[in-house]
Amino acid sequence: MVNCLYQKSSDSPTATCLILITEEARSMITNLGAANKFEIEYLNKSENWSYVEQAKIFYVPGYFIRTCPEAVFKLAEHATTTKKIFALNLSAEYICQKFGDLLMQLLPFVDFLFGNEKVE
Repeated sequence: MVNCLYQKSSDSPTATCLILITEEARSMITNLGAANKFEIEYLNKSENWSYVEQAKIFYVPGYFIRTCPEAVFKLAEHATTTKKIFALNLSAEYICQKFGDLLMQLLPFVDFLFGNEKVE
């Protein structure tokens, strides 16, 4: 069973992503919208943290390193100490470029890492 909890924002739209694919290339543009406003307090609410305690697998997009690194590290540390699976998607090249130090700190907690090969 998959449980998704969403922190709602009355002044920001839901995130959107446009992807164009040809035989030779892929282009992607993302508007994180309300995801830019995610706050650790939402994760810390007891009614939300109870879902974290019940979960066996955590999948986190790299974009959250940019928006709320505290939440990413809290989930990663919880997964490690409770022997659960923590998966991270690097999401975009700029995440690695701008947040490389945070990603390097996070890697010891990562069981599965997803990324794309850079194509030039």
